[in-house]
Amino acid sequence: MDSLAGHSRAALEKLGFTKLTEVQEKSIEKAREGKDFWARSPTGTGKTAAFMIPIIENAAKDPHYKAIVLEPSRELVIQAANEARKLAYGTAVRVVAVYGGTPPEKQEQLVKDGSQIVVGTAERVAEILERQVLEAVQVRALVLDEADRLLTHQFERFVRLIAAKVSKRQAMLFSVHASDTLLQKARFVLKADFEIVKAGNVAQSRISHYYSIAKHGLGLKLAQLLEKEPASERAIVFCATIEDVEETAGMLRQNKIFPIVLHSKVLARARNAAVRRFRQEGGVLVTTDLAARGMHFDAIVRVYSLGVPPTPEFYMHRAGRTGRMGASGKCISIVPAEDEKKLKDLFAANGISAQPILKD
Repeated sequence: MDSLAGHSRAALEKLGFTKLTEVQEKSIEKAREGKDFWARSPTGTGKTAAFMIPIIENAAKDPHYKAIVLEPSRELVIQAANEARKLAYGTAVRVVAVYGGTPPEKQEQLVKDGSQIVVGTAERVAEILERQVLEAVQVRALVLDEADRLLTHQFERFVRLIAAKVSKRQAMLFSVHASDTLLQKARFVLKADFEIVKAGNVAQSRISHYYSIAKHGLGLKLAQLLEKEPASERAIVFCATIEDVEETAGMLRQNKIFPIVLHSKVLARARNAAVRRFRQEGGVLVTTDLAARGMHFDAIVRVYSLGVPPTPEFYMHRAGRTGRMGASGKCISIVPAEDEKKLKDLFAANGISAQPILKD
């Protein structure tokens, strides 16, 4: 904490920080040096503060300094912008969130009125740059949060457009994992001498891993497991598809468990309400992987994964919703018998030792 500027120290102490995490220490140092870098760190280690702190410090010193922070979903945009506002408390730094699904006029006016930190989805930020609502020459920092997702086919075209327009800037990329293929793919946004920041080890977290074999349906097995747990504890259930979410939620309701539902076909206002309700009331959230990427919910005690995730990385993103910031948590996979070997192969790929529970 001693290395932080006064306003950052006050903001962090107000938010309950007692010390910086490893990824924060290392990333802030690189950011202050003006280096381009890709930071890899487990979920729950405070990556948002790792890039927001140096950005806010620079913006507080220079009213002409602007930064763009890209997120892969509107929920993450709102979350990151809210955290930035808390960290900027006591400064004149202004933050704006820009994303689709809402009228753009108010967002654009806030950008024009001098917001220094623009947090947005890639498509929406590309639009405001094309329309010259935001002057590209003033952008000094470009952050790709959840960079592995932002470099996929869904977002890459917009990220390339943004990177080309704001060419005179520092680039900071953050993710849990980054393969050699992704590092090569990211060359268009990173300077040739970029550095890699590694902090922590996903496999050494305080998450305990379990699995259960379902003979009579994944939803029914989930209901049986949830019935044995305190209703007051927060839990997230991940499903592969929207249809699976709805089917699972229906099965839980039949068993007198009333979950909060979140997926991409839920309208924006209802999605925001679902996130707000889960944060305020807790309970059980049933969702697709929409919420697995970066969304932060406090005090998640258990994560349930229905079916085998498509990749080992998907599993780790799901598991990372619990066991955050030094807390302990459980990740419980529920699969049909024919997928037991596939699930164990996934555990092995992640270096995880998982214990069976409640076998039929």
